[in-house]
Amino acid sequence: MKTYRLRLATIGATVLAMSLVGCGAGSTDTQGTTATELKLAVAVDNDTFDPAQLSGGAKDNYWQAVYDTVLKLNYETLKPEPNLATEWSYNSDKTELTVKLRDDVKFSDGSKLTAEALKVNALALRDNSGSSSIMMTHLADVQVVDEKTAVYKLKEADPAFVGYLTTMGGAIGNPKNVGTKDIATKPAGSGPYILDDSRTVAASQYVFKRNPAYWNTKSFPYDEIDLLPINEASARVNAVKSHQVNGGVYDPAARQELESSGLKVGSQAVDWRGLMLVDREGKMTPALSDVRVRQAINYALDRKSFLDNIELGQGVTTSQIFIPGNVGYVPELDNRYPFDPAKAKELLKEAGYADGFDLVLPAFDFRSGVQPVMVQQLADVGIRVKTQQVVPDQYNSVMKSGKFSAFWMQLTSGDAWRNVEKTLPAKATWNSFHTQSPELTALIDKARAAYGDDKAYKDAMGAVSTYIVEQAYFAPWYRINSLFVTDNTFDFTYTPWATTPELRTYRPTS
Repeated sequence: MKTYRLRLATIGATVLAMSLVGCGAGSTDTQGTTATELKLAVAVDNDTFDPAQLSGGAKDNYWQAVYDTVLKLNYETLKPEPNLATEWSYNSDKTELTVKLRDDVKFSDGSKLTAEALKVNALALRDNSGSSSIMMTHLADVQVVDEKTAVYKLKEADPAFVGYLTTMGGAIGNPKNVGTKDIATKPAGSGPYILDDSRTVAASQYVFKRNPAYWNTKSFPYDEIDLLPINEASARVNAVKSHQVNGGVYDPAARQELESSGLKVGSQAVDWRGLMLVDREGKMTPALSDVRVRQAINYALDRKSFLDNIELGQGVTTSQIFIPGNVGYVPELDNRYPFDPAKAKELLKEAGYADGFDLVLPAFDFRSGVQPVMVQQLADVGIRVKTQQVVPDQYNSVMKSGKFSAFWMQLTSGDAWRNVEKTLPAKATWNSFHTQSPELTALIDKARAAYGDDKAYKDAMGAVSTYIVEQAYFAPWYRINSLFVTDNTFDFTYTPWATTPELRTYRPTS
């Protein structure tokens, strides 16, 4: 059996970080060259460098090259630590967050970072329709006290807000450029690298050269970072096997091939896949208003079979949307709905659907081979699924529109409060039927009030998770592994709750 050395960093009882060790570095042919350049394959192209429109996940490294964040995350404690800001503190009701900035940071044009930049970026993110605008949902304003001091004023306490400042919510662009059309393709930040326009070709390669005026050079050892968007999975595999790239994010199905080629593979289960049962008041599909029907759907699906046969075992079965290391995670909820077709039929009969019912779902066969198996398993208990085709590039926007009462989805299980904000409130991005429950609202309010008391907050978030699992708001199947691969030329540390390691974690092997 092939063995190799792994360095693991654990958070609580959960392995969330992995470093893979080898030797070498990269250029066009990555073997035998210096360690001053790193080339990575990225599964998607970059769509914008506008700080108000940034996306996470596979696109993280694009913007992390050019923008600093207000704070950064400590991977061991899961607490924020200084970055652009050296100090931060809340008032008593956690509606005002005061931050103090470093005084040695400059943007790429040589202008100085001041508190005004924090205000301009936060308001631009709040007032735009980007996928990360949810991070500023509770922001009322930003007060500039002096050049080094800003106060984020919130409408109400937001337990995720400080965490947002470690990611897209805290990405700071030059205020002179924020809001202009050019910033979408010509980033202007204070980050560790500067986009090399002369060698960058959209949809082909993005070349980032070291920012000579950067304040924290020691945290970024490479003189150059090249990101190559390669959408097709097999093409990404071929690119790393042929040494065109040093590594990147890969699909779980490729694990055996990658490892057999002598590449080093790390994995982390972050995203959950399954069904979102959004029509919980039965506006379009009356049967879904009955919790017994939603529970029946959960019992009808053989999660382990999906995982083992479709995803080759690359993940962990679950019945909840929160993940280990997350304050909303309740271990026993992972197995709340074992595969039990007889129980599903019993619940449908109790709910008045002994003869089953019709359910229209969007086709998602472009994502995996699970769809026909799922349709058959639901049919086995009497739920007659009819599928409608959706243009793959429009899938997410159509799901948000309320056209379907239930649908397949893959969502990242990040910060627990962010999970709540994007799925549960009436105006949440993924609550497309805007359903509300007084009981759930009360539980969410209790969790918000408990923020600041770690034990009380964890207990309250656990109660939220338990409620939505018992009420079968969703039918998660599993947390799918995300693979990050290296060609032995560099190490990395997994970012908690992210499919892609942060750029600051990449370092040449010794």
